[in-house]
Amino acid sequence: METGVLLSDFPKSWGPRRQFEELLRQVEAAQRNGFRYLCLGQHFLYGDYTCLQPIPVFARLAAEVDPDVRLVTTILMSPVYHPVQLAEDLATLDVMTEGRLVVGIGLGYRPEEFEYLGVPFGERVRRFEEGLELMKAIWTQPSVTFSGEFWQLSGAEPHIDTWQDPYPPVWLGGHAPKAVRRAGRVANGWIIPPAVELSDIGPLLEIFRGEQVRRGLAPSLQPLRRNVFLGADRRDAMEQFMRASANRYLHYARNGHEQWRVEDIERSFTDAVGAHVLAGTAADVLAEIRQIARTLPVNPLILRAGWPDMDPDWFISYLDALGAELVPGIAETEPMVLTAPAAG
Repeated sequence: METGVLLSDFPKSWGPRRQFEELLRQVEAAQRNGFRYLCLGQHFLYGDYTCLQPIPVFARLAAEVDPDVRLVTTILMSPVYHPVQLAEDLATLDVMTEGRLVVGIGLGYRPEEFEYLGVPFGERVRRFEEGLELMKAIWTQPSVTFSGEFWQLSGAEPHIDTWQDPYPPVWLGGHAPKAVRRAGRVANGWIIPPAVELSDIGPLLEIFRGEQVRRGLAPSLQPLRRNVFLGADRRDAMEQFMRASANRYLHYARNGHEQWRVEDIERSFTDAVGAHVLAGTAADVLAEIRQIARTLPVNPLILRAGWPDMDPDWFISYLDALGAELVPGIAETEPMVLTAPAAG
């Protein structure tokens, strides 16, 4: 199995110089410790935490990372963009990364972000689907004529070719069955978020695979995101995880994330989020990962190891611990072998 890591957002109070320096430290440590996918999320006007915007960050990192490292937007809020601009920005980024870009996109969940950008929140699904259709046309057609609800083009001639053919892999976020069905219908992959419990992944992947089969696509392994924390045992690991991430979960809950409620997190952090984190000794976590690989068609495994309330040195030393104790074992783990459905 391949392993990736979600780069952390930062406390706003650090200021831009420290944020940039710590971002580069994270990237260097991730590469040093065998992570082959570097992932970065997105928010707008986010308050206490700074989420540096993925497209310009990855353009800067394209020259920093090793040739076998892929850069993943997890996720861009595509409904708030004009699809012509986003298609050209991403095509340019695919060139700058020499074909190592993975485009992760999703609907977004904070109504205020849509309000800030003048996009009606209730239109986000329709804008998402129409925008992706138009972006694919821009990436693949020499001349684009398009008539949609929101955007129209007549004989437009795209001028930036993507490095990857026909375009970078598109991964969709989301956890509800309708979101998974949408991913199977229009994307290359469904990036499975930590909020989806392991017991629910199999049925949702069947929904995804059903849509892919209807498109005539062969079965494929899907990217799995998990939070991870190592410790002397599960209790110790969860205590460290709570110290690192509890404030961030409370921020999610206070900012409209439907998966989390403030009262649940404050009442029992472990009960609220314990099912969404691989926690325990390195041996225990690796055993759980290998069980996942035996039972679910997933690869790569994208780990969230850092949180903005972690001291930077703690985060870097933790990446080193993962590189020494966990990543080599994941690399030796064989993912599930998929077979195409029988003809007829």
